[in-house]
Amino acid sequence: MKDLLWMFAIVLTVVFLVTGYIKIFRYELASSRMAWTKEVPRPAVVLSGILEILGALGLVLPAFIPSYGWLVAYAAIGLAILLASASVFHLIRREYDELTVVLLVLLLTAFIGFGRLVLYPLN
Repeated sequence: MKDLLWMFAIVLTVVFLVTGYIKIFRYELASSRMAWTKEVPRPAVVLSGILEILGALGLVLPAFIPSYGWLVAYAAIGLAILLASASVFHLIRREYDELTVVLLVLLLTAFIGFGRLVLYPLN
């Protein structure tokens, strides 16, 4: 189970780093790949990217500092809140394909948060 938590954390870290980077530094690419970015103010898209990068770093970096291992669970919970908001956004817009992906990532992120908070805390 611990290995599964690490595997999901690493995969999600890569996913959030890539999407966050695209939203912040490659806005044109984001607007061509993610239709919703054209209808949302650019600062909101950039803020979403910043939160994703911070959350991604929070999934793995605190694990290497023994006294800050508890931050992994809270980073995962923060990302889960961001994803829950995104799922409501896509549901309202009837973007069911995007909603499916967001809900899958939400489940994985919530699993990491629960796993690191309750099942296998790092401290």
